[in-house]
Amino acid sequence: MLFDAHLHAFGRPFFAALANEAAAIPGTLELPAVLERLRLELPDEDPVVHARAWLKELERNGVDGACVIASHPAEADHVAAMVAAAGRRFVGASLVNPLAADATTRIPQIVERLGLRILLLLPTLHGYHLRDQRWLLDYAASRDLVLIVQCGLLEVPLRTHFGLPRVADPRFGRPLDLVACAQAHPRITFVVPHLGAGLLDECLLLGRACANVWTDTAGGNGWLAAIGIDFEQALSRALACFGHRRILFGTDSGGFPRGWRDDVHARQVAACDKLGLDTEVTSALFAGNARRLFGLD
Repeated sequence: MLFDAHLHAFGRPFFAALANEAAAIPGTLELPAVLERLRLELPDEDPVVHARAWLKELERNGVDGACVIASHPAEADHVAAMVAAAGRRFVGASLVNPLAADATTRIPQIVERLGLRILLLLPTLHGYHLRDQRWLLDYAASRDLVLIVQCGLLEVPLRTHFGLPRVADPRFGRPLDLVACAQAHPRITFVVPHLGAGLLDECLLLGRACANVWTDTAGGNGWLAAIGIDFEQALSRALACFGHRRILFGTDSGGFPRGWRDDVHARQVAACDKLGLDTEVTSALFAGNARRLFGLD
């Protein structure tokens, strides 16, 4: 089986939210220009049609299911409808900003009304230390939520191509900052994506210290070149600290016509082969862990 634990929906509401943000800033591009520049297709506004497009793409690549992420809080309703249309093939996640004026009402709506029990947090983009958001941590613990916490480098290419300013502050993205959060809230499962996105050593120490912290392998992980190792070496080190039952396979796919990133999958399969990982380990990495974490077994 194959389950992609990190896939961005990139629905119409996501593009509309970025376009609205860009419209308020002189010198930014409008949506049609961005789509043309990136050769992106605007997805159908109907989330059911959008879900079917992704299901067809995943089936073509032999992928059994995915965690589909709303990359903007305004996209949460769209993703929830995609999940409903796909049955148990999809689980849904949504970006949230605990500093937003409506956060204390909007986040419970996303969880309780829309049924999305996985929240994506971008502290470097929104400018906060997660340890200071005690109300969010307490709420997540009360609901047994999964929190995907982006650490390290943050690159949002679509924001860049719109011409939106780069405001991510890496001071808020240290994996070791999560130690106190994870130890104080053992009912929350924390996922640090992209193997720490450049802060591999801190991510590994975090995984060693906290049994309720997981990581994922999503994306091309271009940051590896900056620290002088390849994906095979990074995966080997992650297995030593997290074990094979707390690592999730992901591609960071999003948008058509590129669709699902089979190149990322192939690179990770090749790394597993070079490491000589047995079927028990690879089955866990590529599907079993995600299905267990997301309650699909």
